Amino acid sequence: MMKILLLTLLGLLMSLPVFAKEFKFTYQGKTLTYTVLSERDRTVEVKYDHDYVTGNLEIPYQVKHRRKVYKVTKIGNYSFWMNRGLKSVTIPSSVTSIGDRAFKECSTLTSVTIPNSVSSIGEWAFSECSNLTSLTIPNSVTSIGKCCFSGCGKLESITIPNSVNLIKKYTFSKCSNLRTVNIPNSVRSIGESAFFGCSNLSAVTIPNSVTTIQDGAFYECCSLKTVTIPNSVYSVGSNAFYGCNRLERSAYPNTIKDPFYSGKRFAYNPNGAIIENGWVFGPQKKEILFAPITQDDESVVIPNTVISIGKNAFSGCSSLKYVIIPNSVTKIGNGAFLGCSNLSAVTIPNSVITLDDYAFAYCTSLTSIVLSNSVTSIGDCAFKDCSNLTSVTIPNAVTTIGDCAFLRCYSLKSMYIPCSVTSIGKSAFQDCTSLASVTLPNSVISIGDGVFSNCCSLISVIIPNSVTSIGNRAFSDCRSLTSVIIPNSVTSIGFRAFSDCSGLKKSAYPNTLADPFNTGYRVAYNPNGAKIEDGWIYGPGKSEIRFAPITLNGDYLVPSTVTSIGNFSFQGCRDLTSIIIPESVTTIGSAAFYGCEGLTSVTIPNSVTTIGEYAFNGCSGLKSVIIPNSVTSIGNGSFKDCNSLTSVDIPNSITTINDFVFFGCSGLTSVTIPNSVTSIGDFAFYDCTGLTSLKIPYSVTSIGENAFYGCKDVVKLTKRRRTRSPYIKPGNAGASSN
Repeated sequence: MMKILLLTLLGLLMSLPVFAKEFKFTYQGKTLTYTVLSERDRTVEVKYDHDYVTGNLEIPYQVKHRRKVYKVTKIGNYSFWMNRGLKSVTIPSSVTSIGDRAFKECSTLTSVTIPNSVSSIGEWAFSECSNLTSLTIPNSVTSIGKCCFSGCGKLESITIPNSVNLIKKYTFSKCSNLRTVNIPNSVRSIGESAFFGCSNLSAVTIPNSVTTIQDGAFYECCSLKTVTIPNSVYSVGSNAFYGCNRLERSAYPNTIKDPFYSGKRFAYNPNGAIIENGWVFGPQKKEILFAPITQDDESVVIPNTVISIGKNAFSGCSSLKYVIIPNSVTKIGNGAFLGCSNLSAVTIPNSVITLDDYAFAYCTSLTSIVLSNSVTSIGDCAFKDCSNLTSVTIPNAVTTIGDCAFLRCYSLKSMYIPCSVTSIGKSAFQDCTSLASVTLPNSVISIGDGVFSNCCSLISVIIPNSVTSIGNRAFSDCRSLTSVIIPNSVTSIGFRAFSDCSGLKKSAYPNTLADPFNTGYRVAYNPNGAKIEDGWIYGPGKSEIRFAPITLNGDYLVPSTVTSIGNFSFQGCRDLTSIIIPESVTTIGSAAFYGCEGLTSVTIPNSVTTIGEYAFNGCSGLKSVIIPNSVTSIGNGSFKDCNSLTSVDIPNSITTINDFVFFGCSGLTSVTIPNSVTSIGDFAFYDCTGLTSLKIPYSVTSIGENAFYGCKDVVKLTKRRRTRSPYIKPGNAGASSN
């Protein structure tokens, strides 16, 4: 039994700590307590002591005790914990480690000088040093303990040496004034909540050495503007960037889940990616995959190695004003400058071949752009919503203009489309409300749906003969459009293609198609052999005028090649004052001069044999007309409502005065009806209130209903006497038997 008790007592004694030798040493008026680490090596560490030192402290390189000299090699655990009077500390080059909590809660400490001899800094070593503003961690340090600088609220910047391979959890948490941090290429992992609550951290560069970013690493770093996660990272913990609500632009490899919660996020292809200063390039830096431009950046120079600006590379860089694109670039990718709202000018170099979808969409400050001669296509929505864009130069190499390419470019005033373009996509110029003129080349085959919809300032457009189809609502709501000619090449016109074009005055379309217009004068012309030239439509060899532009004014001499003036051809030309018809013309078509209110005189040559129905209907300014003996037929309503016409001589070649021929000619005072006339049609002289004397020759055997309604004195001549004619039907008021 005694033996057992002795063994137990020995075990207890062995388990008790061995108390090391301690002593005090005063240096420069400051007394510290030291603990001997090794008598053989004569090394000591600074020990925790309740007799706090204050002010500026310089720890000695070596100390003496009982004639022995010891080297100070360590700042021990808790050495200066909660020292409230210490302002600065200089650590000697003999020290190799700083222990756990060595300076924790030294709230008055403002600066610490750490020598190159130090290799490790313990856990919580400077935690809650709330006034620490300056600190340099030397390259000798390989280990920084967890929570080491947590709560150092005034620390503004920190450089982590390239000897450190792990940023442990909570290392810089709640360093609320930390603005920049340099993480070296040696770091493999950023620990849990390492930068948690660094609310003023605006930029951080994560090096290619990092493979893991742990939970909450940058939690509530609410001033971070841009983050690029390199392609070396294969794991990002939960909430790593939670609360980073001011992030503008961030990038991450598409092999991991999106770790961000706000701002524009770009998933890039990590294969061969090169990351430099937050930029992400493709292999050999030939492509820009991501540009870390934030609100502080106004200009950028793209490196000469780049041949392609990738999808969304600068998307959302709202502060960017100037970009210099080198001649090495051949492609500007989808959305490359999408939403760069302050970008005012871009010159595209001659090397660029492709301008992809959304390339400059929403660049609301862009006022002009010159595309290089090498560009072959303008992608869908390439300049969509560039609301201040006033001019664009499209080179001759461009063959396609994509859908919505210039949608809502409200300031665009004119557009020249080169003859290389064969296709204009849907809504390409929709809502370009300032666009007044556009030139479509003969190369264009189709005009897509809504291409010029709501171009409310568009005054005129010439659709070339190459066009075969016009899409749905292609020109809808073009309220300033006055005239449209649809060429004979067009075989289909979409639904409401010209709906609500309330300003249309005169338009033409092939009579093989349904009328696409709903306002103004509409001329359905014969498309066979039709030739369109300067707004005119002619028949083969210019032998027929099928359509005259509404803008025709003054005097007009019909070309000598013309043999026929087509139906409705001069309809609505209100500013036409006189027309000279050459001897080559034989036919004046139906409604040929309908509504030509300004026409005062017409010379009809002896070659004309036929005047079509309503040929001069509504020519209210026409005062006199001489109908030659060559004319054998005057169609119904030919001179209807010519209320300025005062006299008419009907030639002997006429046998019938058709219905409505002089209907409403209230200014007509004299009409000579020859003996060749045998019949007068319905309403022929209806409401000719100025006609006070008219003799109907013996030859007339038929007078239509209301032929002379409103005429004051009409006499029917017979062989025996002047009498009320039995051929003047009841209701023809004003007939006389004088």
